[in-house]
Amino acid sequence: MDMAGTDTLGPPRLVFLVDDEERNLRLFEMAIKAMGFEMMMFPDGQKALDAILGGVTPDLILSDVMMPELDGFSLCARLKADSRTCRIPLVLVTALDDMDSKVRGLEAGADDFLIKPFSAVELRVRVRSLMRIKALSDELEEKNRLLSDEKGVLEQLVGERTHELENLTIGIVAALEKANALHDSDTGLHILRVCAYTNELAVQLGLDPKLAGKLRRF
Repeated sequence: MDMAGTDTLGPPRLVFLVDDEERNLRLFEMAIKAMGFEMMMFPDGQKALDAILGGVTPDLILSDVMMPELDGFSLCARLKADSRTCRIPLVLVTALDDMDSKVRGLEAGADDFLIKPFSAVELRVRVRSLMRIKALSDELEEKNRLLSDEKGVLEQLVGERTHELENLTIGIVAALEKANALHDSDTGLHILRVCAYTNELAVQLGLDPKLAGKLRRF
């Protein structure tokens, strides 16, 4: 029994089927229909590419090689050269079984290569394997995005708290200066002089003026 489609991959996944022969498109469809994927069919690589550039992003592409308009090799190369689409798994399915064709497909960036006539079981296993990898990659990317967002929020909170502490410290220092001035004018003035000297030394040493100003109050 073929168990390739029994595990879950999260939300329904979209597969592009690309071939200029209707019969082959139906064979693709029949082979993976039971796996629960959504499918869209295209008669050539250009129409599939136009759909992607129009905002429809598949989770995997099964593409013939020899097609009008834009062949499978060119479709693959175009997608893999674009950072927005390079992570879409693409399987080239073709009757070309010579080594040069395989090398050309792999150089174009194909994730897998299947020779016609293909076994439906083998196709499902390969599709399932690539879908698992894609699902894990998507999950990792989402976690990285969430971590990045969380880091940004934490940095903002730290900045706000630091600013509050700086204002509080400045307020305390100012209050102490005034209290000392009331009880002992010499001590109060001495504190002000030390603060002024500290600021001047910091500036002369090349410290950032903003930080030097903080030192004057701290």
